[in-house]
Amino acid sequence: MAEMVNVTMTYEELLQLIDERAEVKAFELLAQKQESKNFKNKFCKLVDQWLNENGLTWKVKDPIYAIVKAELGINAISYLDADNYDKAVQTFEEVKHYFVKE
Repeated sequence: MAEMVNVTMTYEELLQLIDERAEVKAFELLAQKQESKNFKNKFCKLVDQWLNENGLTWKVKDPIYAIVKAELGINAISYLDADNYDKAVQTFEEVKHYFVKE
């Protein structure tokens, strides 16, 4: 719930309140960005490990990432977060066998 602004606040007090709110919002955005980076890195390591185990090159990554992004409806792997990470891994597990040479 939004705080009520005291109508008798001075201009300086109002600026301080705005600064405090902006600082909190900036901290929240940075935390979200870091969380997303962690999920992206975790997913990329999973894919890289699988590539190495199967003797595949980095060229296989792009189609896999494209499938995962399309399935999740995201524009970039960097948009992975706690809500969609499991779905990304599940999608990867479902399609990775198409890329292994038999």
